[in-house]
Amino acid sequence: MSEPEISFRLNPLLDFFHLLVSREPARSVGRWVARLGDSLPPCPAEVRPEGLGWRDIGDYADLVRAVEAEGERNESWHSCAQMLRDSEPIYRKFLAGWREELKPAAASALEEWREDFRSRRPLESIQRLLRKRYPYDTLIIHSTPLNPTMSYSPGLGEIFCGSEKRPDGAWRVLARISLFIGHEVCHILMEEASPTLLSDLRFAELVNRWQHEYPALEYPRYGIPEECCHAVMNRVAVDTGEMAYTEMKKMMGGGLWADCTLYDIIQAGWDDFQRNDSGWASINDFLIDCALEFLSGSGPSGAAGEKA
Repeated sequence: MSEPEISFRLNPLLDFFHLLVSREPARSVGRWVARLGDSLPPCPAEVRPEGLGWRDIGDYADLVRAVEAEGERNESWHSCAQMLRDSEPIYRKFLAGWREELKPAAASALEEWREDFRSRRPLESIQRLLRKRYPYDTLIIHSTPLNPTMSYSPGLGEIFCGSEKRPDGAWRVLARISLFIGHEVCHILMEEASPTLLSDLRFAELVNRWQHEYPALEYPRYGIPEECCHAVMNRVAVDTGEMAYTEMKKMMGGGLWADCTLYDIIQAGWDDFQRNDSGWASINDFLIDCALEFLSGSGPSGAAGEKA
């Protein structure tokens, strides 16, 4: 399989859609965005920008059609489609402000990422570290100022990273390229590149045990891969030279639990996994063993982590 085609993109429609589904980050951007957000009808909570494929959405009609297609399968998206049709005049006002204030920040982020991607080669790094191939022909990297976090579109090979406005008025991307690629592509490699972690029967048994022992924790199926992604993104940043090993050691894990024990276990065994001298044939084997060690020890901390 050849290396995927990489593209870096800006899309005001994507930022407008973030404004529709998440008002709070807009208030730190500018009053004009907040005012537009307040004039929009409420969007169903289940609707997320990551639920769409953005590679072919080039104008407002494309966006409405894409949401309508999702609406045929999901009532929340059906409601969103009508909301979009009613909001096109607001989008035209948004577009003028986006070009003036948001586009320069997003374009600056893309240039920074593009250069770092060429020089640091984080996609090669993560494939080598996880011993898995990226499963798609393309990887689309979106710079999205109104996105409050990093995210990806399952099954579509698209990842998203926001920016933030500092108190001095300058913009800053939420993550360095190696951390961004390391985290989101780690999700793709573990959850979409065969053999996937989520299809592993041992992982299903582990989740069942977790839910039985810690019923107050609602997301073990999500939490285990998430902690791995936090550990891996830091390792990719070290491997590409974007972060010093000592800096990585000081970083906390995902914050899912206060003591980040699972993150620490993954980090402690990482060098053994890379040497391949402990019998782990894949990242799945390694991660499942780490999670079993976690459950056999103290387990998650706090009230939610109390055993049944």
